[in-house]
Amino acid sequence: MSRPTRPGDREYSLLDTHLFHFHDRRFRRVVAGPHLVAFGISGSLFLLTLHRQFVPGYGPFAAAVAVLAGELSAVLLSRRAQRADSLPEAA
Repeated sequence: MSRPTRPGDREYSLLDTHLFHFHDRRFRRVVAGPHLVAFGISGSLFLLTLHRQFVPGYGPFAAAVAVLAGELSAVLLSRRAQRADSLPEAA
């Protein structure tokens, strides 16, 4: 008689967890690094909008527009920099 499957059983899991090397400490650090960076960026945007609301006294929409303006300028400047890197060098 076979044993019923349980959600935590490695034997019956949909994907083998050994494929992802979670037992390797270095791999866990490499995976955790980008997640921490994304968490930090999200948190800084949240705190920046709160700062714009409480210190200068912007409303919620005005604070969001002010932060959005900075983000859009960063995106546009990064695209311009990528385009400038792809130009051929002058002799």
